[in-house]
Amino acid sequence: MRAYRIIAAAIILASAGSAHATTLTGTPYIIDGDSLDFDRKDEIRLYGIDAPELHQACVHDGREWPCGRSARNQLRKLIDNQPVRCEVKDHDKYGRNVSICYVQRDGKTIDLNREMVATGWAFAYRHYSMDYAPEEDAAIKTKAGMWDSDVMPPWDWRKLHPWHKKSD
Repeated sequence: MRAYRIIAAAIILASAGSAHATTLTGTPYIIDGDSLDFDRKDEIRLYGIDAPELHQACVHDGREWPCGRSARNQLRKLIDNQPVRCEVKDHDKYGRNVSICYVQRDGKTIDLNREMVATGWAFAYRHYSMDYAPEEDAAIKTKAGMWDSDVMPPWDWRKLHPWHKKSD
């Protein structure tokens, strides 16, 4: 009888674990520079980074340009319609899967979160993680991506634009 209970408990634990997948894969729809979605049902927020919001502008030599759209386009370019694997680390208050996502390109595994920061298209979200701080420091130093402009951190931009539904 005891062996039966141990086996039953193991089955329950195994099935509970499989119901809460920690990995999501697929070819995503790119929402913006730090968000994507698999089949419009599994929204992903990239862990440890914060890209300019889709409608956010930056200023270079006194002229505004759409750095939020450019960040989204960079993420699209990195993914290039390839399958993406996301390791879920947490869930935010909106129910999104906060994840580190990867794509295979030219035989290499690319950490999309790290690459977005390293190429200057996302901030290291130091409030939540220091994982990408060295990449951000290097991108700022070389003026990569948005760092060649005046850019407002997206968390400040969202405060000034309360109509914007997305929040950290």
